[in-house]
Amino acid sequence: MSVMKTGKKKTGRLARRKIVYLIIALMLVGGLVLSATYGLFNYFFGGGKLAYQAGGDEYLYGLLQQAAELEKAVKKDPSVVKNKVELGDTFYAICMYYYMKQDLKEMETYAKKSRELYLDVLDEEPEEPEVTLNIALLALLEGDGAQAEDYFKKTLELEETNPDAHLYLGSVLYSRGEEEEAVTHWERALELAEDGSPVAQTAAYYLDLSRADENEEEGVKSENNGSNNENINDSND
Repeated sequence: MSVMKTGKKKTGRLARRKIVYLIIALMLVGGLVLSATYGLFNYFFGGGKLAYQAGGDEYLYGLLQQAAELEKAVKKDPSVVKNKVELGDTFYAICMYYYMKQDLKEMETYAKKSRELYLDVLDEEPEEPEVTLNIALLALLEGDGAQAEDYFKKTLELEETNPDAHLYLGSVLYSRGEEEEAVTHWERALELAEDGSPVAQTAAYYLDLSRADENEEEGVKSENNGSNNENINDSND
């Protein structure tokens, strides 16, 4: 097999791993999934930017008002865990708003606020899979794959039937080459998710990507075997 062919196959696999991270980004902002047969490739290879989908400044203003009220409630009685979770969720939503607007400074500010509240909640109520999942997603958003993996696994320890955690953990594993384990989590996500849901669609698409990898590997083996047979015949001649 020529070096050029090998390079093309490696490039194809790297492109698919980048697509996995693109879908992660899209899923993070509220379950937005582009068409597996059209939008993903057009978006990724067309160099597009994430488009803001929510209701503009009114949406942000509503979140900020909600955050202000919840902050008062938390300050008044810090022992009420529910208020801390809701405030963490609100900061999380604001973080995602700024992510969509590509304002990374504000995104990081609210990601930090959200994470601090979630960690505080876990000190008091350690068995909160929704909280550990959101911590993992925040870590993923900021590029901390190690922390993301840790908290996705914690989520599954608390709630093994969480399809989102299986989907994202599989994506983290796949992106660094642990493809067999990734496939196991995607299959579990597909099994657990509601039919036709964004999680189910994305898990199915990821599994298609993994099959493309398997086909490439089989093609490489076949070409190598053919090349070796040719070399043997040449030496016999």
